[in-house]
Amino acid sequence: MKFKTRTRMLAALLGTLLVFSLIFTGCGKEEEKPVASVDSIETEEEEEEKEEKETYKKPEGSLTVATFNIAHGRECDNYYPTLAQDIVDSGAEIVGIQEIDQMTERNQSQNTLKVLSQKTGMEHYAFAPALTPYQGGEYGIGVLSKYPIESFEYHQLPKLSDAEEQRVILHAKINVDGFILDFFVTHGQQSAITQQLKAANEYIKQCETFIYTGDFNTNNYGLYKNIENSRAIVNADYPIPTSESHSFDNIILSNNIEYDIKNIRTIDT
Repeated sequence: MKFKTRTRMLAALLGTLLVFSLIFTGCGKEEEKPVASVDSIETEEEEEEKEEKETYKKPEGSLTVATFNIAHGRECDNYYPTLAQDIVDSGAEIVGIQEIDQMTERNQSQNTLKVLSQKTGMEHYAFAPALTPYQGGEYGIGVLSKYPIESFEYHQLPKLSDAEEQRVILHAKINVDGFILDFFVTHGQQSAITQQLKAANEYIKQCETFIYTGDFNTNNYGLYKNIENSRAIVNADYPIPTSESHSFDNIILSNNIEYDIKNIRTIDT
């Protein structure tokens, strides 16, 4: 069963929205079906395990995923319907978002994710504060999804000194038509990105099939090897700048997700 996915990465840098697109297949592995035995006696745990295996649903069809640094809305004067329209135009169904102001003074106390949800029609979202309180509200990262978010959590990432801004990683379990996808979002810090990727790996390596989106604030592609059993779609063999000279934004996929690198593209809106 194939999982054909078109993934787009959006990065709002210097007022420019850039989109990356790819198609990948082969997500998830075949589950062994339990073998029934005559006159067998099953414990409650065995029955639950059997039920779980029988109801496991493999992904199929198409999915569009994005990562979007919205720079807290400064490029659109905090008029978030503009950003929402960019997301709608991209066709994204799940978006990892960085630099979100939630109810701050500088964004006129707007609930950014709620506005984006209402204007895109993507009903499900989760927010992870990196700075709280911040300007009367909070500042951090989030995920916006067409599909239900079953649960989410976030963790602080290491920094080199107390003077540096706190960064976090958000982990959302998203139900994509019965398949639970582990979806991660982060906003990396250039000075501590190696330590942050190593820390992120401790959470990510527990997941079999995952997508890790973010503005990682590094174009040192070798650092992405800190995320085990994965590959980055923007890499040394296929570098794509997400601003005039940098490739800070990226999408990292678990190795069990196969994709055709020729389908990666950029769109300047």
